Amino acid sequence: MNAYGTHRTDLLYDVLACFQRGADVAIPVFDKTAHQAQGDVTPDVTPVRGRQDVVIFEGWCIGAEVTPADELTDICRRQGLLDISPLPISEHLHAVLANLAPYQRIWQQIDFLVMLRPDFPTLHAGWRIEREQDLIAHTGIGMTERQVYDHVHPFLPISYLCYEKVTSDMRISINEDHRFYDITSLNKEG
Repeated sequence: MNAYGTHRTDLLYDVLACFQRGADVAIPVFDKTAHQAQGDVTPDVTPVRGRQDVVIFEGWCIGAEVTPADELTDICRRQGLLDISPLPISEHLHAVLANLAPYQRIWQQIDFLVMLRPDFPTLHAGWRIEREQDLIAHTGIGMTERQVYDHVHPFLPISYLCYEKVTSDMRISINEDHRFYDITSLNKEG
C-alpha cells in the first residue's frame, strides 16, 4: 500500500473522537489531485471550535463489515456479476478487504447512518468521470475516463457488499441524474 491515499484510520478515528467530545479539531484537507489523482492528505487543515450539533461524514464504503473474499464472490454472483471468479478476486479488492478491520471502531462512532444508493452500482464510474472532468476543467489535473474506469471498476464488488450487508438507519435512492426519489427509514436491530 502506498504511503499516500485514503486509509488514514488512526487520523480519522482521532478527528471523529474530537467531534464526539466537543473538542476543538483540525480537520485534514484531502487533495484528490495529488499523486496523479490518487489523492493525499495535505498540510492544510480546517479548524473547527467546540461542540457541533451535526457532523456529516461521507465516504464510499462506510459501514462495510469485515468480509472474507469468498463471501464477497458469493455476493457478487447473487447480484449478477457472474464474471467475478473465485479467489483470488484481485489485489485491489484484497487490499480493501484487508483494510476493513481498522474501520470497524470508526463505524461504531456513527450515530445515524444514511446510505445513498444509486439505481445501479455502475453509476459510480459515470459520476466519478463527471467529477474528474470538473477537476480537470478547474485545476488542469484529473483522471481520464480510462483511468476512472481502471480505478473504479475493480471496487464495484465492494458497492455490492455494502448494499447487501451495511445496516443503515436511512436509505436514499438516487437515479442516474443524481436525483433522489425515495427515502426509506430503516429499523436497526439491536
